[in-house]
Amino acid sequence: SYTAQDVRYLMGPDDDEVPLYAIALDFPEKEFLFPALKSDTNKPFKKVNEVRLLGYSGELEWTQSESGLKIKLPDNKPGDYAYCFEIQ
Repeated sequence: SYTAQDVRYLMGPDDDEVPLYAIALDFPEKEFLFPALKSDTNKPFKKVNEVRLLGYSGELEWTQSESGLKIKLPDNKPGDYAYCFEIQ
């Protein structure tokens, strides 16, 4: 059984304009932390500018720090199986 800590990343060619997709295989209760996206990371992302949850039309609150990218999640899940975050 998968948990919210099971994440898959997809990214296009090395280009700062191409989004990163982070797919969580379960939905955490209140917030999600992507440790791989720390603010001091040199590759593949240096600074996050925008975060969207596919299937959710509202805006997400998020912060990027030395701990990683922390996203406050909506109360209702936008699906039942996997949750895809588009990160610019």
